[in-house]
Amino acid sequence: MINGNIKFFDKNKITQNAVISLPANTVGDSTILWDRDFKKTIKSVGYNSDVSNFDIVVDFGIATTFNRIYLAGINAISGSVSYWDGTQYLALATITTNTGVLYFEINATTTTKICVRLTATLVANSEKTISELIITSELGMLEKNPSANELSYVAEDKILRLSNGKQSVVRFGISFKGKLELKNATQNDMDLIFSLYNRVDPFYIWLYGSIIVTG
Repeated sequence: MINGNIKFFDKNKITQNAVISLPANTVGDSTILWDRDFKKTIKSVGYNSDVSNFDIVVDFGIATTFNRIYLAGINAISGSVSYWDGTQYLALATITTNTGVLYFEINATTTTKICVRLTATLVANSEKTISELIITSELGMLEKNPSANELSYVAEDKILRLSNGKQSVVRFGISFKGKLELKNATQNDMDLIFSLYNRVDPFYIWLYGSIIVTG
């Protein structure tokens, strides 16, 4: 679980340029790991034994530095995340439990590739699954939490008029919108907010610990 106040994270280090290796007969494309669609899942085939290791190797192609690991849609209660040191894989994090989402805060690590290993499953001797893998770095955490209001989920649709007079609806999915109000912000919080405002690259925000205003 991600603890503390609202946190901000860099974009996923796993991109379309990464080479992702999956075991043979795996159900699901490797892009599922970073496409942000939690409904899609990678599922093993023939690894339904709690002593078999289902290994996913992500080769970044270049030296990559990160200090946070986030996994979702995991069917595993044992396993590990390791990094390549040039000659062998060394453990970064150990999977010993499963709450649906696994999050690890580690020391900054630089490597060209990692290996996610899933072994024993929630229901003994089941196939392993994973729906999301985010390798990132924490950009900062607010010292004070804002109040949150005007929260909503908005369907992003666009209606296109066709040459035959009919209409076609293009659905882009559902987005989350809201308003955060931070009063009496500390200088550190202001510095963090302005650094995020001036960023060119996208980033993640984890809305943990904020005060939800419903009225």
